[in-house]
Amino acid sequence: MIDCNDIIGYSGALHCITHEIGVADPIFISHAHLLNTTDAQNPYEVKAYIKTSSGVNTAKVFWSIDTTLGYNMLSMSLAMNDTFVASIPAQVAGTKVWYYIQAESNSGRTVSKPLVAPGGVYEFLVIGGSGIADVKNNVPKFFEPYPNPANESVMLGYFIPVNEMVEIKLFDINGKELFSLDEPNTSAGTHSLELSVSSLSSGVYTLRFQSGNSSIIRRLVKM
Repeated sequence: MIDCNDIIGYSGALHCITHEIGVADPIFISHAHLLNTTDAQNPYEVKAYIKTSSGVNTAKVFWSIDTTLGYNMLSMSLAMNDTFVASIPAQVAGTKVWYYIQAESNSGRTVSKPLVAPGGVYEFLVIGGSGIADVKNNVPKFFEPYPNPANESVMLGYFIPVNEMVEIKLFDINGKELFSLDEPNTSAGTHSLELSVSSLSSGVYTLRFQSGNSSIIRRLVKM
């Protein structure tokens, strides 16, 4: 799957832009993709400016937290001046969300944003928060590092239900300790930190999280 978070802002992947040239009744979609968030309680508003000469028949958002199971569909409503909105439901901290937009004109033409969707879609990560979803957790959580594989830096997130000691260590393939975070009295809730990995050699590394009696292992790939 293509990561379309960083491609051209107005029309999707570069090689697809020329497909719009000379097409009758083209559909123009402008959308500022959603960024990583610490909000695990409120819905995530997807807003898009959609314009076509024959008018917009339908506008939809397709979203998923597991693309192998397919996408959920949300109908977008007209807010004002060719601007359409829909809201993806709030997700638990540590969840990655994939989504794309699809619009159909009154002439029957259909276009997605990004243009390569669902082969390439937008994504964002819920990296923390203190919402209701977090309160329901009663055991420590160590979320998947993001991005993974990583190149320059990686975001680490964790949740602890009570004030507790937290220890995070990074080891290379030979078991050598490369990084250590030791917080003797971390407050209950969801926390995140950014770890620079730019100086590491390419390969597979081990992250170990410990809090109270819980020990959780994650694998990190350095590109």
